[in-house]
Amino acid sequence: MPEDKRILKTRKVIISAFFTLLQKKDFSKITIKEISTVALISKSTFYDHYLDKYDLVEKIVARYSENFTRLIEQRFASIAAHTTPKIMEQIIATISHDQDRINALFKVHLSNADLAANYSAILYQAALNYFKTSPKKYRFTNEFMAQLYAEFALASMRFSLHSPDSSRAQQVEIISLLQKQLLQVL
Repeated sequence: MPEDKRILKTRKVIISAFFTLLQKKDFSKITIKEISTVALISKSTFYDHYLDKYDLVEKIVARYSENFTRLIEQRFASIAAHTTPKIMEQIIATISHDQDRINALFKVHLSNADLAANYSAILYQAALNYFKTSPKKYRFTNEFMAQLYAEFALASMRFSLHSPDSSRAQQVEIISLLQKQLLQVL
C-alpha cells in the first residue's frame, strides 16, 4: 500500500531542511531543533518520522547508495551491450542533478552513514564481479584491478561534482577514454 502523501511530504521537507543545514555546517553541529525550525515543523513531528539525526542521515545515505548501485549495475551491463557512453552520460546527469547533496553527504563519515565509502564499495564490487566473469585475462589480480577501477571512478566522480563547468560530453569522453586505455594496459 502506498504511503500517505502527507507522510511523504513531511519527510521531503525534513530532508530538504537537513540538506540546507548540511551545506552550511558540519553534520556534528546540526541539531534536531535546527532541522525542525528550517522545515517549519515541530520537534515531535521530526521524531514521528526519524529516531534522531543519525537515523535520518542513514536512511538518506541508504537511498543514495541503492540508486547508485542500480546505475553501476546498468553501467557494467552496458559493456556487453556496447552502450557505455550512453549509460555514462546518464550516470553523470544523475550525479550532476544531485551534486550539491552528494557533495554534502561525501563530508559525512559515520560508521553507518558514509556515502563516499559506500560508493567506493559499490564500484569495487561491481568491477570485481566484472573482472571475475570477463573472458579476457589480465596481468594483475582481479582485486587489484577492481580497487584501481573504484578509486579512478570515485576520483572522476568527485571531479565531476566539483567541476560543473565541464560539459557532460567532455566528462563522458575522458572517462571512457581513460577506462579504455587502462584496460588495455592491464
